Amino acid sequence: MQGAKWLSEEVRLDTIIDWVMVVLFGTLGTITWLNRNNPPKTTYSEHASIKYGILLGFLNPMQIPFWMVTGTYLITHEWIEDGRLALVIFSIGSAAGAFIALFLYAKFASYLQKRFALSTRFIDTGIAILFFAFAAYHIFKQIYLVFFKHR
Repeated sequence: MQGAKWLSEEVRLDTIIDWVMVVLFGTLGTITWLNRNNPPKTTYSEHASIKYGILLGFLNPMQIPFWMVTGTYLITHEWIEDGRLALVIFSIGSAAGAFIALFLYAKFASYLQKRFALSTRFIDTGIAILFFAFAAYHIFKQIYLVFFKHR
């Protein structure tokens, strides 16, 4: 997180972060959209699947760049302090929050799939649309900031 402090001092970082998020969400949306017709291939039991999900939640390599960008964004906007203790508390809180969010997401997705007998194609299409919406939000935010906010 000390790297996030350094990045937060860089000029125009919020614009760079927004465009990185556009690329990230656009890529995730495209991958999800293209693979929406492919059924998931799992050979795990339900118990092993839960352990595998918890392991991925803690060892997820995408968390490092995500929290680097998000931490930088939060420091840039002065929503969190950049002291060592504050960053340790933020890191622990973000890890706990990520675990809780993944756990709730898995439970809710399982509930919806059982309750409404939704197909994975329908769910993957919805997730892809959500990713594209996130990318569109960042694009419109930058358009607003460049053409309307700074007049």
